[in-house]
Amino acid sequence: MLVIKNIKELVQVEPNPEKLVMKVSGKKMSELKSIKDAFLIIEKGTISEFGSMKSFDATLYNTGSGNKVLDAGGRMVFPCFCDAHTHLVYAGSREIEYIDKIKGLSYEEIAKRGGGILNSAKKLHNTSEEELIQQALPRLEEIMRLGTGAVEIKSGYGLTTTDELKMLRVIKKLKKLSPLTIQGNVFGRPCRASRIQRQTRRIRGSDHQRNDTVGGYRRTGRLYRRVLRPRFFYRGGN
Repeated sequence: MLVIKNIKELVQVEPNPEKLVMKVSGKKMSELKSIKDAFLIIEKGTISEFGSMKSFDATLYNTGSGNKVLDAGGRMVFPCFCDAHTHLVYAGSREIEYIDKIKGLSYEEIAKRGGGILNSAKKLHNTSEEELIQQALPRLEEIMRLGTGAVEIKSGYGLTTTDELKMLRVIKKLKKLSPLTIQGNVFGRPCRASRIQRQTRRIRGSDHQRNDTVGGYRRTGRLYRRVLRPRFFYRGGN
């Protein structure tokens, strides 16, 4: 059991925890409920109790009974951030392209100069799974330090069946190596381009239906209709 006490402010709480809140929308999104001078108790990875320090019974929660007691010392406690859209697995970086973007070049013009997603696909093709893992782990560590608790990681830089499956295997291994909650997704063919386009057409459902290969990631027509993008309208990160 983890007990966090003397919290300056416990942010984003539900006054009636018995009432399950599935989502918050509209004007309610501007309401950020909190409890000042609070405590928080976690049992087996689940929040079991929280409230004001005025109602905290210290005799029930002491280190002698095997509990871990953490004194927040007047610091604030926030829920973890859930990052629902990332391209965290990639080889190298394309930050140099920001100069081209600042100069007003379009995505198509950058691609014609050898940049864009085709550049990422080439780098990824020439990088081993182990190298991709070693590059991705520090990124996971960084976002975890900044408060992320759950992250989605998609494929997409492979553009060919072989390289897409390589990315999915890397994501699967990262799930085992990182304490973060990781959700992997297939992101099929973000843009079209000559030889890469023809190779990508070879991707068929059977490749992504094989659980023993990709660990449960499935390619369905419905999924691909949702993620297909018009030519060079790719808006990914690195």
